[in-house]
Amino acid sequence: MFKRLTTSLTRPPQAVFFIKDSWGKTLLYFFLIPMLLMIPVWLSVTINPGMSVDRYEILVTALKTDFVLQGTRIEDGTLINSQDVTSSFEYFTLAMGDIETTNQQIVFYFAETELTLKVANITFNGVSYQDLNLENYDFSDESNTNVRRLAGAIKAYYDEVDVFDTSEIFIVYLSALIDYALLALLMAFLMIFVSRSLPFTFSQRLKLSVYLSTIWIFMELVIILFAEPLLDFLAVGVLYVYHFWAYRSIKWIEGRPQG
Repeated sequence: MFKRLTTSLTRPPQAVFFIKDSWGKTLLYFFLIPMLLMIPVWLSVTINPGMSVDRYEILVTALKTDFVLQGTRIEDGTLINSQDVTSSFEYFTLAMGDIETTNQQIVFYFAETELTLKVANITFNGVSYQDLNLENYDFSDESNTNVRRLAGAIKAYYDEVDVFDTSEIFIVYLSALIDYALLALLMAFLMIFVSRSLPFTFSQRLKLSVYLSTIWIFMELVIILFAEPLLDFLAVGVLYVYHFWAYRSIKWIEGRPQG
């Protein structure tokens, strides 16, 4: 595996020899390489567990936009005049009232006497408004101090739930795996037009793209480490250059009959 990784990164024209690999070996490579992107996320949640500062600010913005509710308040730990409302921040949902959730949602739900968490329609143990210092809270107060008080309570609940750190790592891996597969498929298709003369099947082209797309994984790793998402377009461009370089370097020699 290490030889395939280093060759795909430093000598892409030679990756063509890996099309002889079995699909079992290629798929093992496909599932292992995106795990590299889990390293910075794992380090982050290990060193600084809980909700990040950036996510907290996104939460504050969502609350200011959708959760300033006239007539809704918490009195003596009980939610009064609940309204049907939802809001999203990143891949989380805030919800109140009579709403429907899906298996794909991670929902912070304002119940009558507590804030609860719903993941894949499974409800975790909630925390009472009193324990969250929201025993008396006015949702109609749109002041920055008041909104941040609510955001702080949600963050406190978030920080107490260990499942978020694990899910964060899994989501990064799953997202990378899907992008990796889509890009490999796209590049395998595009290379049909770049090298029509090569007698490769689409299966062979796809296998080659799995290895050549290693460069995209490493560029995404750099993007995560330096928090520069705008470089995503550059990563795709470099991926195309690696494919073009590899295919243009392939010399196919037709066999000639003896005699």
